[in-house]
Amino acid sequence: MASAYTATQGGGGTDSVLEVLRREAAAIRWINAVSAPSPPLSPEVGLAPRCKDGILLCKFLQAIDEKIVPLIHDSKATFLVKENIAFFIYGAEDFGVPPYKTPSIEDVFLEKDFITVVECLEEIGGLMHKKRAHWQHARTNVDAQVSSEDHLDTEPFSGIPLLYALSSNETVEFSAERMEECQRVLKKHRFRRDQYRPRSASQQGVTDPSSFLKAPVVERKKNVPITPREPLKLSAKDLLYVVMIQTRFRAYLQRRQMHLRNREKAYRARVAKELLETEETYVSDLACLLSDFRSPILENFRSLKLSEDKVRSVFAHLDTIFAYQKVLYGDLCERINHWSDDYIAAKDPVLAASQTEPGPSSCSTSSPKDEIPPGMVRNTKKERVGDVFLAMTAYLKLYTQYVQNFNTASTTLQDLKLQSPGLCKLLVECGKSKRAKNKDISSFLIMPVQRIPRYALLLDNLLKYTPEDHPDYKDLSEAVTKVKDVANYVNEKAKEAENIQKVLNVRSQFQNQLDVKLAEAHRRYLMEGDLMVLDETKRSKEERRHVWLFNDLILIGKEVRPKRGDDSKQPKYKCIRTIKLAFTSCHSMPDTHANFLDAFRLNNADLAVPLVRFRGEDAIEKTQWHRAVREAVEVSLQQRRVDEHRKLERAQRKARTAKKALASRFLTIRQNPDLATQRFQGKTSDISNLSLLRKRHQEKRQPSPRSGSSQTSTNSSESPPCLSATVGPLRHESERPISTGLVRQRSRSVGLEDKPEYSPNLRQSPPPPRPPRAAAASTTPEASPRTQPATDIAESASMPSVAMR
Repeated sequence: MASAYTATQGGGGTDSVLEVLRREAAAIRWINAVSAPSPPLSPEVGLAPRCKDGILLCKFLQAIDEKIVPLIHDSKATFLVKENIAFFIYGAEDFGVPPYKTPSIEDVFLEKDFITVVECLEEIGGLMHKKRAHWQHARTNVDAQVSSEDHLDTEPFSGIPLLYALSSNETVEFSAERMEECQRVLKKHRFRRDQYRPRSASQQGVTDPSSFLKAPVVERKKNVPITPREPLKLSAKDLLYVVMIQTRFRAYLQRRQMHLRNREKAYRARVAKELLETEETYVSDLACLLSDFRSPILENFRSLKLSEDKVRSVFAHLDTIFAYQKVLYGDLCERINHWSDDYIAAKDPVLAASQTEPGPSSCSTSSPKDEIPPGMVRNTKKERVGDVFLAMTAYLKLYTQYVQNFNTASTTLQDLKLQSPGLCKLLVECGKSKRAKNKDISSFLIMPVQRIPRYALLLDNLLKYTPEDHPDYKDLSEAVTKVKDVANYVNEKAKEAENIQKVLNVRSQFQNQLDVKLAEAHRRYLMEGDLMVLDETKRSKEERRHVWLFNDLILIGKEVRPKRGDDSKQPKYKCIRTIKLAFTSCHSMPDTHANFLDAFRLNNADLAVPLVRFRGEDAIEKTQWHRAVREAVEVSLQQRRVDEHRKLERAQRKARTAKKALASRFLTIRQNPDLATQRFQGKTSDISNLSLLRKRHQEKRQPSPRSGSSQTSTNSSESPPCLSATVGPLRHESERPISTGLVRQRSRSVGLEDKPEYSPNLRQSPPPPRPPRAAAASTTPEASPRTQPATDIAESASMPSVAMR
């Protein structure tokens, strides 16, 4: 809205006074429309008499935003009335009103300046206009930048009328006394406005704001000591004025700090009350789930032809959670019902008597205010709940177990409903109980998943309004940290659970079989609604259809009549078409033709062929659907590229592995053609040749009745190729081969045997049969491999190059 004094330039004439009164009348009409006071405000009386207690102003702000004012005092006590006005002022600042447009407590309480109240209300109305205009622009413009905090689905301040000035045709009559009073207030307000309102550069006498940049720069001389400025000499009268200004300013800061402390205290009490109310509702819903739903199902599971184990798996861990929540609710009742009480009723009479009796040193100095009433004890846990939730964090593992089982439980429940039609009827009857209030069983099962994030939100708000010197600050901060750690995990699972539940609900609305499996782990439900649909692949007419949008899929359904015996109130549909978004592109249709008005189209991304055309009722609906579909298509295309890249990498890895195995196998067969008839085993040459080598090595080591020379010549034609350390090192000195294809290395360590290394270009001779143990033991130390005769060397060279471990 415009400023309060755009039309009141010059002196305090009649035109300026009438303008101010007309704007006050517009503000009064707005307050009557928003908060509906009883009796309604009258322009003849004005704002000041009805707003001096602050109750009407606080109720007006609560009607706009219920969380902006923590508490409203109905008492006529002066300090409580001033606290109401302070809550209105700080709430207006939180809403976005600048401080110089907010009234002071004295302006409202003493009726000094009602014009500042009108200015503040006009600023609030202007901010509401801006927020609603921003929302409409974001909905109608596809390319508008939308932050994560903007909620395009809900209109800001929906149902709340906005502030509008009186039109020139509207006439309002004012008495002469009212105009004189307004003129007197107007003069004082102008003086305060000129002193306290921030002025622009032109009002301060500066014609060009950039002239400050053109001022000459004075360079300070180097190595010149800076002398301190001489103290300011003030007279006694001037010092008295300075002390008075400092005193009043410090008093103002103290009052402001006190009001802020009281506001934080009121907010803490409000959050604690909300915590207790939600906990009471939560415990009642858990009791309803166990008694009104689980008990009838377990009693009739045989007649319903259900498995008892599956039924109990749906309600797993709920008994333990319910037992602990009852204990937590009792502790919270004991704390929050006596939130601000200094004394509470004693449970132990002996403890109460010991506290009421004065001690030997305090009997003479105790005041009546410090005396404890009989039967009461001092409330040491006043305004404290942090220790209760700090002890609760040890039991949060129960919720993690329930959340991990929730997806399986939801799927099991859906399967049981499809398996037994009688179970659906029983669940409908159970939902008609007084405590169930026509809620579905799924809404009860998801409550434990949603409760931990709710605890984290409430405790975070409680910590926000808790000062650091409060006795509950330390325990509360530790509890918030631990609860948030669990809430982050539970919150992710809760989103998955809500999404699975929505997907299952969509699947239950179709009577025919879908050509895709709807309940997938990666699928996310986005939105649904009725649109005009034209299938451009067929020659059909444009018809109204129900459309479901997922992150990778679009379902188009036609509403049909439910089958006989179906008592569910959900509408039933027949699936007409499914479109995978990964192979499409979304385009907005130009408004040049009547058929293209408020429409957008899905094309085949690979062939550029039009598939389906959608049309909304207006530009807002079209923009909302076009934005959502376009974002889903972009995400699906990106995910498609990632999946194709992963498949390509997986295929390339398999190809490289197979290439290495085939190359190794080819070399093995090339060196020994007899291996070509053997069966290929495994994926690598080492694994494929291991069993074959063992078998052939055992055959070579068996003794033969022929002579050693003939056996050697026979085996030389059938010897396998030389393989390096595939089977293991040699176990015996007699098994160590000596040939021209063997390169020996001396070990640098003392006491170690020489280890052979093999040359891949040379082949080994077939081995002779292994000598018996007695012969091997009877060999003398002098018969070393280096001193053997030529025949022995030839025989040893025919040994296999590797031995089995």
